[in-house]
Amino acid sequence: FAKSGRSRITPTNSGIVIPSSFSRSYCCGSFISLLYPFLDICQPSYLIAYEISKPVRIKWRAQGALSISLYQDGKLIAAEFRPSDEHETMITETTIFKLLADYGSGEILEKEAQAIITKYPTGMPPSPNGSDQQVIFTIKPEVIEETGSPNAAFTGLSDRCADSKVRGINSLELSVDQVMDYRKLATALPLFPKLNIQIDQIITVQSGDQFVRLVYQGTVQGFQGFLTPTNTLLGGDDVKADVMLKLVFKFEPAVSPESSELNTIIKALARNPVEKLGLTARVVY
Repeated sequence: FAKSGRSRITPTNSGIVIPSSFSRSYCCGSFISLLYPFLDICQPSYLIAYEISKPVRIKWRAQGALSISLYQDGKLIAAEFRPSDEHETMITETTIFKLLADYGSGEILEKEAQAIITKYPTGMPPSPNGSDQQVIFTIKPEVIEETGSPNAAFTGLSDRCADSKVRGINSLELSVDQVMDYRKLATALPLFPKLNIQIDQIITVQSGDQFVRLVYQGTVQGFQGFLTPTNTLLGGDDVKADVMLKLVFKFEPAVSPESSELNTIIKALARNPVEKLGLTARVVY
C-alpha cells in the first residue's frame, strides 16, 4: 500500500521512552503554532467563582508518528490517539499537557502546552476600565458540533450560526462510524474536486483469530487507492469491523454559513445520504 499521504497497519500499542522536554506556555483561548509536531489548546481562559471546571480542547498534528501519548500533569491519559487528533477534557486549575510523538528508530519528539486558568472570586471578570462595575458578556463557542442525518446536522449548524451570529467557518469535519455509512460517504469524495479535503480513517477488522488495523491520514488522491482493498476486507465472510472515516474541509479564508462551498457539500451528501453523520465546525465571529 504505497500511496501518497500517511498510512500504516498497526498492531498493539508499544512503549515510549520519555526524553527531556522543551515547552511553551500560553493562555487557553490562544492559538499558537509550534515547531513540529504541532500542539495547541483552545478554550476560554477564566474560571468565575460559581464554576467548578472549564472544558479544554487539546489538538495536535504529528504526521508520520507511529504512536502518540498524551499526558495531563504528568499522568498518562489512557486512550489511543492518532498522529493528527484532539482530546477534550475538563480542568479546574492551570494544567500542563505533554505530547509524545514516536517516529520509530528511537526518534521521539515532545511538546508541552499549559492551559492557564484565572479564577475571579467576585463571580465576574474585572471591568476593563478598572472600576468595580461588573461586566457581563457571553463566550461564544469556537466549535459547533451536531449529530444526526445530514439534513438534521446541517440544519442544526445553520440555526446555531444564526443564533450566535457566526461570521465564518474555518473548517468543517464530517465523520461516520458505521460500515454502510463509510461506503456512502466515500462515494461522495469525487463530488468535491475543488475543495481542500484531508482524510482521517481508522478501520479495525477481525475475522476469527486474525486482526488488522488500517490507519490513513492524507489527501483524497492517496485515500482513493485504498478503497478497493478496504472494501474487500470489509466484505469478507465472518468479518467484524469498527470503522471511523472523517473528511476535514479547510477553508482559507473562512466561508460564510450560506456559502456556495457548504451548499456543494450539502448537495453531494444528499445524493447518497448516510444514516448518522457527525459534524464539527470551527467558526469565527
